[in-house]
Amino acid sequence: MNTGFYPGPNGLLLPESLLSASGLITSPVNSGVNFSGDISISGGSGLAYSLSLTGTPPAELSYSLLRIARGLWIARPTGKASTIATTNFGVKIVSGVQSFNVPQTLTVNSSTQGWNPSDKGSSITLSNGNFTITSTSSGTWNTVRSVTSHADGTGKYYFEVSNDADPGGVDLVAGVADSTVPTSNYMSGSGGNCAALQDQGTNRTNGFTGVTGGGSWGPGKFLMVAVDMTARKGWMQISGVGSWANGGNPDTGTSPSFTWSSAYTLFAAASIIGTSTQLTLNTGSNTFTNTPPSTFTAWG
Repeated sequence: MNTGFYPGPNGLLLPESLLSASGLITSPVNSGVNFSGDISISGGSGLAYSLSLTGTPPAELSYSLLRIARGLWIARPTGKASTIATTNFGVKIVSGVQSFNVPQTLTVNSSTQGWNPSDKGSSITLSNGNFTITSTSSGTWNTVRSVTSHADGTGKYYFEVSNDADPGGVDLVAGVADSTVPTSNYMSGSGGNCAALQDQGTNRTNGFTGVTGGGSWGPGKFLMVAVDMTARKGWMQISGVGSWANGGNPDTGTSPSFTWSSAYTLFAAASIIGTSTQLTLNTGSNTFTNTPPSTFTAWG
């Protein structure tokens, strides 16, 4: 089907064929990842195209036109995802008198991870993108680990846990644990290696030394945890206190809340009991309540 003419060699007017384009941007994608997903273009003049974006594409996204073969072009997305949102936009291809719009939907997720739905006790439910846990049992402790873990010798990391709801006052524990801690009990209740603080201030530990959390943290309070996987030291602080437990300083490595001597791979971890007890993990997906130590990075 010819839909118009375009100027060819020696001033000749050559017929255009029907313009067509198809292809989808890769979605969803995590922030920090390069965009991908080509749009194939055919028809029109077959020699020259232009494009523009319609709708509400993220500011960091653009497209480049590339000639693959005679009469075959692609529009390739460029840029690195950073705007965490779902957006709808179009890639408008123009050739001669014709135009063709290719609708796109792009979801960019945070590169940080929450609690692991495959590594939790049966009485824990997840919500808020797997960052919030809620207990469904009044009489059984259960534990959950984060998706992200950090191996021995890999650097310094920071996360926060908020006490969202704590009807019983002694219903949650949070800190770090390795993969040997059972999910069918509270941390330190059935073995495994962990360093954690219960809401009323009790230290829960196996396989660590010198665990000091800094007191109780009731509803509305945050527990801050800084872990140096290379020095094998960790620090805890409760929101509103203004200083790390033991007067410690994670940046200088002094007076840690806990230490360990074996080559653990550690997860952020929490244990909860009591119907409606709720806790939220922040590994960097939201602004931290406390300013992290300057030499530490988000848990991720």
